[in-house]
Amino acid sequence: ELLGGDLEVEVWQRDLLAEEKSALEELGQISGGTRLQAMASFEENAAPIELKAVDDKWPLYGTLTLSDGSEAAAPKPGEAWLAQGAIDRLGVTIGDTFRIGQIELIVAGIIGDEPDRLSEGFQLGPTIIVSQDTPAAAGLLAPGSMYQSKYRVAFEGGRSPDAVQEELEERFPNAGFD
Repeated sequence: ELLGGDLEVEVWQRDLLAEEKSALEELGQISGGTRLQAMASFEENAAPIELKAVDDKWPLYGTLTLSDGSEAAAPKPGEAWLAQGAIDRLGVTIGDTFRIGQIELIVAGIIGDEPDRLSEGFQLGPTIIVSQDTPAAAGLLAPGSMYQSKYRVAFEGGRSPDAVQEELEERFPNAGFD
């Protein structure tokens, strides 16, 4: 639950290739998305944020709970879940429209408990969770952009994460998997 899957595969500045995704799907259910640093703005306020784009299968383990106690999954396109720190820095409330890159998003809720937060590592700003297609739509995945594609796998059956890691590294030695 801390990781959000039984195994995580990360690559920098690209998405997984179809063959790589297929290899992960052979292991069980996968959930993928993109992580990057970005700027969010609302009126005269701007703040550095950690943009976490997730697919509709996220989270594989655990539950996202909003501050009002409701459970949620990935936000709908055009909407975002914001950490309290992003709410405070931007000066927004639920229902407000704010900007990331070239698009506007609606504040749809405030993150209460994010199930895989500890596995995300060091962040320069508060988290904003969006749908998987948002970074591309916002113009944030241009060549040279610093982003990570992250895929998590929920294994079918009892597999050893270490053994699977070795198999993937042998099968895709030049993929740059982390």
